[in-house]
Amino acid sequence: MKKLFLKQKPVALLLLLKDSTQQWYPSKLARTAGCSYVYAVKVLAQMQKQNVVQISKSGKNSVVSLSSYGAQLASSLDELCKKIDAVKKATLAEASQKDAQPLHKQEEKEKKDP
Repeated sequence: MKKLFLKQKPVALLLLLKDSTQQWYPSKLARTAGCSYVYAVKVLAQMQKQNVVQISKSGKNSVVSLSSYGAQLASSLDELCKKIDAVKKATLAEASQKDAQPLHKQEEKEKKDP
């Protein structure tokens, strides 16, 4: 369901940037998020235009970090993803209980009527 409402790779890039203990380079982000370097750079450039990330040059390398707005957005997206996963698990558990229930009733009938 997350794939339907949220684009997987941009969300993955944003959630990876929440980990501020690491220095994130575009190539490292792309590798970790499972997308190409070119795609990651294009998405990061769009995010920079929207003031979601900050890209600073460190010699030849670019270091990517979240802006304050980006940190709030990443936290909100993380909460949303967790809620979607919880709803999905609850729905699957409910569906499996409903599927198992008719089988159980059939077994009881078979035991009563040999």
